[in-house]
Amino acid sequence: MPPNRPKRRVSPDIPKSPAAARTRARREYLDVWIAALLAALTLAVYSPVAHFEFINFDDPAYVSNPHLESGLTPAGISWAFTSGEAANWFPLTRLSELLDHQLFDSRSGFHHEENVALHIIAAILLFAFLKRATGARWPSAFVAFVFALHPLHVESVAWVAERKDVLSACFWFLTLWAYVRYAERPTGGRYALVLVSFCMGLMSKPMLVTLPFVLLLLDIWPLRRIVLDTSPTNERGRRIVALVTEKLPFFVLSGAAAIVTYVVQKRSGAVSTAADITLVQHLANAAISYIVYIAKMFWPTRLAILYPWLAPPPLWQASLAFAVLLAISIYAVRRLPQQPYFFTGWFWYVGTLVPVIGIVQVGMQTRADRYTYIPMVGLCIMLAWAARDICIRRPKARNVIALLAVAACLCCAVLTAHQLTYWRDSQTVFQRALNVTSNNYVAHNHLGIALKQMPDRLPDALSEFRMAIRLNRDYAEAYENLGNTLGMMRRPAEAIPYFEKAIRLKPSFAEAHYSLGTALSILPGRMSEAIAQLAEGERLQPDPQFQHLLDELRADQSGK
Repeated sequence: MPPNRPKRRVSPDIPKSPAAARTRARREYLDVWIAALLAALTLAVYSPVAHFEFINFDDPAYVSNPHLESGLTPAGISWAFTSGEAANWFPLTRLSELLDHQLFDSRSGFHHEENVALHIIAAILLFAFLKRATGARWPSAFVAFVFALHPLHVESVAWVAERKDVLSACFWFLTLWAYVRYAERPTGGRYALVLVSFCMGLMSKPMLVTLPFVLLLLDIWPLRRIVLDTSPTNERGRRIVALVTEKLPFFVLSGAAAIVTYVVQKRSGAVSTAADITLVQHLANAAISYIVYIAKMFWPTRLAILYPWLAPPPLWQASLAFAVLLAISIYAVRRLPQQPYFFTGWFWYVGTLVPVIGIVQVGMQTRADRYTYIPMVGLCIMLAWAARDICIRRPKARNVIALLAVAACLCCAVLTAHQLTYWRDSQTVFQRALNVTSNNYVAHNHLGIALKQMPDRLPDALSEFRMAIRLNRDYAEAYENLGNTLGMMRRPAEAIPYFEKAIRLKPSFAEAHYSLGTALSILPGRMSEAIAQLAEGERLQPDPQFQHLLDELRADQSGK
């Protein structure tokens, strides 16, 4: 335990008389009603997801994975804790998928509804944490309602593959709530609860690696475990060292999780190499993304499932973005004594975005709406407590500010309901992406995948795959999908060059080997080549379906 702790904060709500007890009870009932309204409104807005389908981008890896068929068995649990599939290690998220598969099989509506339930729990925990930490009911409620209803968060909730977002958010806010309890009365048991909740969050999504830094921000405001403006320098230094030491276990766990995540993503090929994108381009994109996310918080239009990396951003844009970020950061530091919430909120936003801002490029996207799920809370804290300050200084403005806050939440609800209409199925979500982005070869490819499921749309699917290839000549998946579509149109000979091209671009592409082997098996005199391709696919990624075909071809060849 750290030495020289400040005197424990005593809640103003502790009753000292029957009248005070009644007042406290009324306040607690009000908090319950706020949480109930938060849950009801969020559930009403997100209710359409019960009829949504899975998306053909990432969802198959999470809901069609053959490992899920075992359910919550020793084998399934072992896989959850050892799997690095989908370029991530998140065993708790895997366990939730195993449970979903055991309970709901492949009925997509139930998977979507569980995401919504977790999102609601996260919003309520956010409200509970802020209310306990600050004692400010209405600013806390505003932050929670914006978190629950903002359209930027539709991607995290309506996309089954983003279960890791909503699940980790529950543990993120539970950890913060537990930390506030610990700060009120530090004990070993309360410290253990914070640490366990943090570990659970890391096992849901490694983005929680930044949470120890957020704990230090909370020590400044609202917990005021560090009083920077009045404490003597020596005492302040000792206090900071003590609080950092207190969090060493959290930093150690964060470091371990970051290393594991990087290794898993590097092995999967999800991390871009320096030859792909330079460090300067990474930093330029990161600075611009910080500004874009702020702009989208206030004006959430033209949202898409994926914004592809196209070309390095102009130097003037990156320079301007860096200047704006630096100016706001300097302002936050200089205003720390007067507006400590601004300091905590701003550096919450800046710090929690670091793992996903693109300095280490993972995937082919330049940015993603889902990355704002936790960071945007920092911006909302800045807004809510700035409005509270105005209300304190100018009481006559309270009604106007309250009206604006309610209007903002209702606008978020309406925009979210509209944004949800683009997430019904793969066709709508990728057509929307093509409507609001340019040169989006990934969206063309996945729209094609959706279209090829409809027999009368196979020619349209071919067009989408060809457009994806025209935009990115090295996109192996599009070549393989184009070849498969030609095969479905009974044109296997035309399909073979596309499978071969996919394999040249990506020799470890097991699906392309399987597809090429299947096409060759149909053509006369190509059985030996077919067996070789199927065997290579089996070596790279065993599949019972193709293993059966391989056994049949080998039996036929032996019979001859």
